[in-house]
Amino acid sequence: MKADRAMGRTIPMTVHNLPEVVFDFSEAPQPGAAVGKTEMPVRLLPALAFDLDSGGGVAILQLTLSLRSDSTREEVAMDLFRLYAAINRLELSHGGSGLTPNDAVFDAKAAGGELQISFTPTERSSAPERLARLVRAINQVTGDHSDSAVLAYRSIETCAARVVQSAA
Repeated sequence: MKADRAMGRTIPMTVHNLPEVVFDFSEAPQPGAAVGKTEMPVRLLPALAFDLDSGGGVAILQLTLSLRSDSTREEVAMDLFRLYAAINRLELSHGGSGLTPNDAVFDAKAAGGELQISFTPTERSSAPERLARLVRAINQVTGDHSDSAVLAYRSIETCAARVVQSAA
């Protein structure tokens, strides 16, 4: 099948200007006297004051994970998903509305690799207090190596949590 070469090409041709068309509305009926003079009640609303630059940052939960060197990518992916689900449930149990994952940074120089991930709370009111409770709970569980919760994630060797402030 051959493409039609004439289609899609611009071909210079002469320009034909059309004659001027004049519209005369002077003979149209005039609108009634009440047009434009309708009264509507006006209700003044109170002024809203808000500060777009609150000066404070947003509290973010940051986890630093040490990965086992013998872990496969699939194990790491599944463990990260399970860890996110567990931490999100924990945040919900503390009265929050859940966590949104942010960027992740991987440091291959650390033994086995070190992964740093952060989560932003969906509900920002009282977030620093809720996140501080999460950090205590996470660090307490991961500090106690006899707890089976830490061993539930085969690819994660250690997990350290902290709260950091981000620009708003």
